[in-house]
Amino acid sequence: MSCTFDSTYRTFYWYQQLPGRGPTHLLTVSSNDNVTVGRFIGERLESGKRSSLHITDSQLGDSGSFLCAVDAQ
Repeated sequence: MSCTFDSTYRTFYWYQQLPGRGPTHLLTVSSNDNVTVGRFIGERLESGKRSSLHITDSQLGDSGSFLCAVDAQ
């Protein structure tokens, strides 16, 4: 999945929210390198205007809402 913004941002934060629970931080992407935390891989693309989140070997427990937030420069 991905999130896109009109302007450049320094840091992207990815969260997962399971039904009936608050958001849980998955990973932070603050450079153009991939960030891997367990089965979650985050990328920052297009000069900081877009970030993507990949889940390797997805499982039923991965169901829920995924949220992206940014830290403005």
